[in-house]
Amino acid sequence: MRIYTNQPLSLPHTLIQKHSFSDGETDIMVSEDLTFNPTQDAALVYFVQKPINEYITNLLQTITFLQKYHQQITVCLPYLPYMRSKSQFLLHTLSRIGVTRCITIDAHADCSLSTLTLKNISVAEIFAKHIKENHILNKIAIVAPDKGAIKRCEAIRALLEISSPIIYIDKVRMASIPHIEAIHGDVKDKSCILIDDIIDTGKTLCNAAVALIKEGATNTFAYCTHGVLSKDAIDRVQLAPIKKLIITDTIHQAEKIETLSISTLITSALISN
Repeated sequence: MRIYTNQPLSLPHTLIQKHSFSDGETDIMVSEDLTFNPTQDAALVYFVQKPINEYITNLLQTITFLQKYHQQITVCLPYLPYMRSKSQFLLHTLSRIGVTRCITIDAHADCSLSTLTLKNISVAEIFAKHIKENHILNKIAIVAPDKGAIKRCEAIRALLEISSPIIYIDKVRMASIPHIEAIHGDVKDKSCILIDDIIDTGKTLCNAAVALIKEGATNTFAYCTHGVLSKDAIDRVQLAPIKKLIITDTIHQAEKIETLSISTLITSALISN
């Protein structure tokens, strides 16, 4: 299998580059001469960054370019955008342009398409390892900031082999702002570990941290797979009672945030694909 990527990988790969014209149009370039090889499958590992829509346009352009040289392309998107929307636009678009296999990490929602197989990899083992190395397990509480995060929390709790129940928070959105309604479970004198797949504006996690401290938690930590971190999210987290935010490198961050590598997950997924 030949691997293409828009960011350097630890695996042997061909780097995809973008050329921009003066009018804003772009073209895809590689440093090697390519010829059509009907027997050679390919994989495209594409890191989507901000601005998201610009990167998606380049992603679709890259796939179209590579389809001239390979009959089968597995698309690996560490962060899969538009899974929070009901249309799940990007995944359906990939299917319509002929992609039949896609690999991602902690997709925000489930999706089942008859024309595309989605392999969704969890970062639970990476987070659990970091928690074991940095926390006293009998003094922590695993917290889901909303009901949608409970499944992820249960996977991490199982890996940590702790018996304490998952704490989960009921929230409602009013004018797009999350409000805490109730905390289910006892967090008094506990170090609370908030687990979620995406931190975007940070409002959900920050409001949860404030509520947990009010309920007697000693401190809070947040583990999020995808650091979207839009607008003033970094400032919001720094002002909140969150002792540390830990994310993965599915989205590149210029900010100084503790970041865990997902390279082993990508490597394993491509080798077993």
